[in-house]
Amino acid sequence: MNWLRATYSLALIIALNSTAYASIKTYFNLREGVSYVDPYTGTERPGDDLENVVLQEIKLAKKSVLIAVQELRLPLVAKLLVEKHKQGLDVRVVLEAKYNHNVLAYKEELPAEDDHEGVVATKYRHLVALIDQNDDKRITRQEMLERDAIFILNQARIPIIDDTED
Repeated sequence: MNWLRATYSLALIIALNSTAYASIKTYFNLREGVSYVDPYTGTERPGDDLENVVLQEIKLAKKSVLIAVQELRLPLVAKLLVEKHKQGLDVRVVLEAKYNHNVLAYKEELPAEDDHEGVVATKYRHLVALIDQNDDKRITRQEMLERDAIFILNQARIPIIDDTED
């Protein structure tokens, strides 16, 4: 009789667990037939709006937002993280060390000679273009407060840990 009760209990647990459905959503930055308008440049770009997906998920957070990414250069994401932090949520960010600095510190870390593929200098130029809203080739504190994601997080004292931490 005990084995019957155990079998019934196991069957009940399986039945209860099988009624819960998980959904997996996929997003692609170059999905055919889909496009969105870049919020920073106003240009139409192909694929899913991945930044918007992240923003919508952050908006749903009630207790904490823990983000681990290689690089964070999206000011709208940074601003929403600050908003959630001000609401009392536990907000933490983990980045790769070489991206854990604002645009001004980034310039100081540019190699004297470009890396073999020009990646570092190209990333820096793209970051400057994002932040320098009036395109005067000077970065102001106000522009950094508006568009430099790392600077925005630092000003709000949101903890950022990089991959050099223990």
